[in-house]
Amino acid sequence: MKQLIQDFGAQLDSGIEIGKNFNYTPPRQIKNVILSGIGGSGFGGEVIKRVFESELTVPFVINRTYTIPAFAGPETLVIISSYSGNTEETLEAFEHYLTKGCMVVAITSGGKVKEISEKHGFPVQLLPGGFPPRAAAGFSIVQQLFILRHLNLIQDFTPALEETISIIKHFSEHADAEMLAQKMKNRLPVIYCSEVLEPAAIRLKQQINENSKQLCYNSIVPEMNHNEIVGWEYPDSVLSNILVLFLHSSFDHSRVETRFGITAQVAQGKAGEVAHITAKGSSLLAQNFYLIHFFDWVSLYLAELNSVDPMPVKIIDFLKSELGKI
Repeated sequence: MKQLIQDFGAQLDSGIEIGKNFNYTPPRQIKNVILSGIGGSGFGGEVIKRVFESELTVPFVINRTYTIPAFAGPETLVIISSYSGNTEETLEAFEHYLTKGCMVVAITSGGKVKEISEKHGFPVQLLPGGFPPRAAAGFSIVQQLFILRHLNLIQDFTPALEETISIIKHFSEHADAEMLAQKMKNRLPVIYCSEVLEPAAIRLKQQINENSKQLCYNSIVPEMNHNEIVGWEYPDSVLSNILVLFLHSSFDHSRVETRFGITAQVAQGKAGEVAHITAKGSSLLAQNFYLIHFFDWVSLYLAELNSVDPMPVKIIDFLKSELGKI
């Protein structure tokens, strides 16, 4: 896993070369887009939703389950994203999209997704195989961006992506990542951020779950200020085992920053510790990717502290095995 994290910048470079070759002319006008994918394969939808929502010229929806939205139809572009190509939920949704006559573009390394797509003449962005899906998220995200850009649904993201790759390749904050991992050991991390850094928060949660074999939780400000914040009235003996981590962006609304300060005051006397991380980069895409990479390292160091191997996901394997029996 360490080598895969180290190679993240090179993975983005490789993803760009794959993305440049995307060529597709939709047979009909695109009225809406659905990204259908789970875990690392669907994670790019979070980046698109938050980073590019002010640019998207059509509605964009992420679908993470077996069923599909009722509005899906001939004027819907569906991006089927499954790294393995055999994700159960995505494959069943794929069949539903076919019955609705949707336009489809696939992103995969092979499997049934590739097989079904080629059978129906859908374009396939073929990714290198052999990676754990969560470690191939960079490939998937870049393809999703190239597809949307090629279809003129978002603006040119090349400068932001170049900045992103430069930041990642010059990453040197290992001491900070180790220190944060130490704060998380034997604690429940609770991440608070605004919607602009939600992709990074989700990534941290998922990487701590899979790499560090530990629970993690994330929530959004200001939404949590209207409900969850009241939960901090709970007895100190329970809340003292929580690490609260605030993620800050230069793109945060000024009132959100004010809310961060007040929320931190509420948590300060209850949580075991309150910490703050500020994203680096001049673009929102770069800031999210910086934190995504930073948190990948955090999850690796936390795995070492927890004395667990970050690579296997035995419980997921068990779940799939049990599902296969039914």
